[in-house]
Amino acid sequence: MTGGDTIQLDGADGVDELEINSVSANTVDLTGTSGSGSQNAEQTAPGTSQLNSLVVDIIKVDGDRATIRLS
Repeated sequence: MTGGDTIQLDGADGVDELEINSVSANTVDLTGTSGSGSQNAEQTAPGTSQLNSLVVDIIKVDGDRATIRLS
């Protein structure tokens, strides 16, 4: 994933869309949105953020690209 990428989700975990705002300096800035609003998170790799019930694992950052896992 790189800055500006989005993932459309089914909303089952309270997030309809996950947007990667930026990837830099081993940090990922992301926003999860749903019909009831949005949540922002900034996470250093490796690490885990939670947006509603969606768990976002930042596996690694390489330059401006991040490898993430959603669960």
